Amino acid sequence: VAPITDPSSACIQLIEREEGFKATAYPDETGYAIGYGSHTVGGKPVVVGQTITLGQADVECRSHAQACATAVRSLTKVTLTQGQLDALVDFVYNVGLGALQSSSLLRAINAKQPVTSDLFTIWNKTTVNGQLQVLPALTLRRSNEYQFWIS
Repeated sequence: VAPITDPSSACIQLIEREEGFKATAYPDETGYAIGYGSHTVGGKPVVVGQTITLGQADVECRSHAQACATAVRSLTKVTLTQGQLDALVDFVYNVGLGALQSSSLLRAINAKQPVTSDLFTIWNKTTVNGQLQVLPALTLRRSNEYQFWIS
């Protein structure tokens, strides 16, 4: 059986629903994003005032999700199911590859230890005014990722 290499349509739907579509560039933690949280369009960095169509945003989302899938596969030492790949693709799309690289989640996966929901939900915080705060939307997103993981 060949390894699963591509995020599923359900994964893309999860990403697009969770990220939400924004036609105009907006600032985020790492610069400017657009569409479904993309930091590049056509390989070029997003800039202030830039706009994007829904169709372009979908193409960029799928491209970024595919790059996330490739990165996930390079970091995992086990064969992943479609649901497991999708869970990790959404995770990396949202929090970044560095977060997965340094996570107890990845260590558990590669050690073939049980992956529990808390390994996802620990990533439910963001910094607001210099303080880490739990975001209910991130708690739900991590829970959705875990549901993919166990599917």
